[in-house]
Amino acid sequence: MVKHITALLLFTLFLLPNYSDAQEIDPIGIISVAWSPDGNMIAAVGEDGFVGIFDSQTHVLIRTLLGSNGDVYAVDWNSTSTQIIATSADTNLRIWDVTSGNLIAKLLEPEYILTAVSWSPNNQFMASLDSAPDGFGLVQIWDAQTFQRLYQHPVGLSGTIDWRNNQELAVSNALVGVALFDPSLAIPYNQVFDLYSIGTGNPAITIAWSPDNSMLAIAEVPNMSYAANPDLDFDIAVWDVNTSTEILRIPAAHEVQIMSLAWSSTNQLASASYGGEIKIWDAATGQNLDTIMTNNVNDFDYFTVDWSPDGIQLAYGEDNNTIVTVTPGNYSQR
Repeated sequence: MVKHITALLLFTLFLLPNYSDAQEIDPIGIISVAWSPDGNMIAAVGEDGFVGIFDSQTHVLIRTLLGSNGDVYAVDWNSTSTQIIATSADTNLRIWDVTSGNLIAKLLEPEYILTAVSWSPNNQFMASLDSAPDGFGLVQIWDAQTFQRLYQHPVGLSGTIDWRNNQELAVSNALVGVALFDPSLAIPYNQVFDLYSIGTGNPAITIAWSPDNSMLAIAEVPNMSYAANPDLDFDIAVWDVNTSTEILRIPAAHEVQIMSLAWSSTNQLASASYGGEIKIWDAATGQNLDTIMTNNVNDFDYFTVDWSPDGIQLAYGEDNNTIVTVTPGNYSQR
């Protein structure tokens, strides 16, 4: 069941090289994190408009980026570690220069809350996911240089977007599974897997690509409508995209909703669930390597984790506004 949107939604673009429309705030808790591609920084966003850049080794807050009004749900880096993009409950998409702290641009989407964002690997595109009050989403593709909106796609009840490469964007859907988009087209050009067809696919809540982009990890509710019963165990399935075959399934990986998945360059999967539980998995065998109980128990349906570029450490945020990194294998905190 997909809500079709036929008219372009209005948006307003402000280019603001030295803009700040909010006072510095004292955040309550961190919702999402993203490790910079160069490995030196961790971007964290959270409640009450908090957007911060932390040193990945010392965990010291280097800079607070001002401008957001309302809780901030998602953040992503460009590939050169010079800019970040973040989504907010105030219906704005913001891009900052990390070195100067300046707000480069603010894209206003007056109707919907922005809940997910992803920067394409070549820095050409940015993708955002809007969440309407009825839960149905709209993927929008933006030019990362001019900040103009290029395309938009109605995608139903969706939770995650993630670029496979510069031409393909995957979207998880809580009703019908996963769709793969060509950003130059106005509709999904291919259902990623035959299993996921409109009205019969397993609900896919969140996704993560393997480092070589040949496999896709999917957190899903097997053989059941998530919308009808959100209190079911969640599986993790791994699919070979090139052959459209499931190669691994981890049944009942979590007892509550999985908020995010992250795939390391060392072939480990991290899954984070509602309530702050993180599990580390061997992506080849499905073996559970560790379970971490965090202090992230916010009431939002957002809690993300991210691996360091070398795949050695995993980062997450906690409710007391701190960044934690753990090293799977010896699980030491730094």
